[in-house]
Amino acid sequence: MNCPNCKTPLDDGSQFCYNCGKPVLQSQTTPPVQPTGFTGRTPPQTSPAPPPPRQALVYPRNPPLSPHLCWVNLLLPGVAQIIHGQSLKGMVIIFAYLISYALLPVLGAVVIIVLSIVDAYQLGKVLQAGRSVGQWQWFTS
Repeated sequence: MNCPNCKTPLDDGSQFCYNCGKPVLQSQTTPPVQPTGFTGRTPPQTSPAPPPPRQALVYPRNPPLSPHLCWVNLLLPGVAQIIHGQSLKGMVIIFAYLISYALLPVLGAVVIIVLSIVDAYQLGKVLQAGRSVGQWQWFTS
């Protein structure tokens, strides 16, 4: 089956498109046909193949969060990313901020604060527009 919005191929039973994040309406499926030459015994059951690995996505919330949550990063860089759903990325930013604050107290910390605010604002705008982003996606537009 394909996404009705962006035509990306999807697995059967998908609820969201992995590319654009839009919900996918499920269509009626036909019942399975008995194999030819059926002798009355139950055919062997095969387990379904595991789905292919996908990039973890962050989906928009309803109601959407404001991109102006980026200013929380003035207190501690990375918190806005955690609030928006990029938890691991936010924790890495916090760790990098603490390390840079210990090594280069002013320059390193200020650079990380500014970059995390810009990233959080752009992340918030994309999520507010209703599009999904990757868990590790930086400076989305």
